[in-house]
Amino acid sequence: MKYSLIRILLGLVTLIVINVCSFLLLREVQLIYKFSILRWIPIFTCILSFYVAGKINKKVPFKLTALLLIGLLVFKPFRYFYFPFIIVLLLYALASLSLTRMEIQKKYKLGIGGVMLIIFIGYMFSQPLVLQQKGFKETPDGHLENAMILWGNQAGEKKLVPSLAFVNENGLRMSLTEFQGKIVYVSFWATWCAPCLQEKPLLDKMKTKFSDKEHIVFIDISIDSNQKKWHNFLNKYDVKGIQLHTDGNEIRTMQAFNFSGLPYHIIITPDGYYKQNNDLASSEQFLDKQ
Repeated sequence: MKYSLIRILLGLVTLIVINVCSFLLLREVQLIYKFSILRWIPIFTCILSFYVAGKINKKVPFKLTALLLIGLLVFKPFRYFYFPFIIVLLLYALASLSLTRMEIQKKYKLGIGGVMLIIFIGYMFSQPLVLQQKGFKETPDGHLENAMILWGNQAGEKKLVPSLAFVNENGLRMSLTEFQGKIVYVSFWATWCAPCLQEKPLLDKMKTKFSDKEHIVFIDISIDSNQKKWHNFLNKYDVKGIQLHTDGNEIRTMQAFNFSGLPYHIIITPDGYYKQNNDLASSEQFLDKQ
């Protein structure tokens, strides 16, 4: 029993080290554009780390290896520990562990491995993969300079607005798709984001300028994990425009709209498509022409 627990502990340490080092290395080298919102990356590290941990514990009773699943908590500080994605990671962790078990027949391992590969490839190609080259730069409208696009759409292109639900200050659910037929200027922000707060006065001036144009709507969406702080901010300041909150779905929202940093602004056209534009001056010029 003591031998098994030592093996389990060693496996936990190993999988934690593999995941932490992988994410920190990706952040340091800055090779993959917006790697933190690519779901296949945590899936890959999950497969690798749990497979290695499983190999370390291949002689440990199968029931005890379930303790290795505690290692999934390593994804929490990197914002991958959310529903339903954590279920995907859990299934991949279990599948990876099963591939290391001697009591499971080879034909079943091949089947499990095949299903894992197919789903993994699906996740890989569901999001753009862009490599940052020397002199890489992202323009305010989302276009990328000195970037190698391996697959997916060029950033800055118009995309259909995701049908996600948000909540207003009264708890009523709303979706951006409800504003089809109007021009919608959306600002994603958070109370802890200093650049977001610095540009608030400029945004308020824009909102005041276009307040008489009924076909132009301004919406601020907070991704604060603490909804109380968001409510306190709204009560303290005279905010303009429609105020919404992600209601615990901040990670899902960031992935759906393909952003990892704040503030992040998009303009939704009447046909329900949106395009990034983080330059307030050019956004104001665009709205002037509408």
